[in-house]
Amino acid sequence: MTNNSLGRKLQTLETAIGVSLGYYLEAIAEDIRKVKNDGGNRHYVEPKKDYPPIAPATSPILPLRDMPPPRMGFGLGGGGRKLTAHAGVLKFAEEAFSIHEIDYPIELALISAGAIDGTLYLTLKQDYLAHPNRLKPSQRLEQIILENQHIFRLSASSFNRMEGIVHRKIIEEFLKKMLDYRTFNDIPNLYIIAHNSTTGENIVFGEVKKDYPVWKATMASIAWQPWIKGVEDPEGYLIDGGTLRATPLNELYSHTYLTHRVIVFLGMHRDGPQQNGKDSAKGGPIQRLAQKVHAYEERGAEQHSSRETYDFKRDLRDHDCMPLGDVLEGRQRNLTVIAPWHRHVPFLARGLPLELIDIGYAEAKAAFERYFRHHPEEEANFRRLGISSSFQ
Repeated sequence: MTNNSLGRKLQTLETAIGVSLGYYLEAIAEDIRKVKNDGGNRHYVEPKKDYPPIAPATSPILPLRDMPPPRMGFGLGGGGRKLTAHAGVLKFAEEAFSIHEIDYPIELALISAGAIDGTLYLTLKQDYLAHPNRLKPSQRLEQIILENQHIFRLSASSFNRMEGIVHRKIIEEFLKKMLDYRTFNDIPNLYIIAHNSTTGENIVFGEVKKDYPVWKATMASIAWQPWIKGVEDPEGYLIDGGTLRATPLNELYSHTYLTHRVIVFLGMHRDGPQQNGKDSAKGGPIQRLAQKVHAYEERGAEQHSSRETYDFKRDLRDHDCMPLGDVLEGRQRNLTVIAPWHRHVPFLARGLPLELIDIGYAEAKAAFERYFRHHPEEEANFRRLGISSSFQ
């Protein structure tokens, strides 16, 4: 490859990244403009809510003999390439609660990156129940993640075709292959949230449009522009499900029949990038480009983390829950929040951060240990389903 050819490719990539970050920071600036000061407190403009009536977050403690069998709802939130943490959480839940077995139905409410893990997991669970000699769903999900990291890498040529920075067509073909044109009628207890940018409202696939292709709803939920182009729909232009909220807490609380809700919140991260670009792209020009990008990345990640945490705290208040600190400690009944702490995943990172699988697993185990420490009567109820030795 000639130096001129390499130079043109680098220039194309830098232009694509520059435009992408321009849109990204412009969106952040728009969020900041929507903030109004009220006695020193920050309040974002309240989005229009279209959720059903919400059940109270607390309920009376029943004797063990009167407790209904646990019915769990998992809410997997958005987090970009941090979706690998969801795989770790599902792996733990499978070992601890046997969620892969036919006699334990679970419900998944999914937003953005969580939609990829959740839809694949329930699809793999169906295959496992039909062929029990195969790998368990969490094992197969981890294998799929390892084998398909490449589909989440950057693509300057994709940006030139107005598909976004990540190659949309490759992700679409991957989802079609894995989900096999299933609809929500084919996968019960699956709910995927996308945002209709035309109407300004969220749409919860699975509650409506049950004949909608699951792969297409997943594409809509992960379409965080300018990374991935949105989905054209007769009712409007569908984009990232985390546009209004990064976690599906509202959706889970609207389903009053659930006895326990589990939220995976990926909005918290430690300061500083996980790597400085030298590991992900070698060569002087690439390193200089990476360094130029990181300053924008960290600023944007910090803004998003603050907004997502603030919105999550407000949603907890709306449902009469305890403050976030108490919820993370496991004091809130019928609710477990799993918040894996992680470093920021750099824009130029190679593939997916696989270490987050183990981090998600460990944090899920720790979160339930904290919860059962405060609610031993519920641990006894879970043991009726053959809870694993993780808590013994």
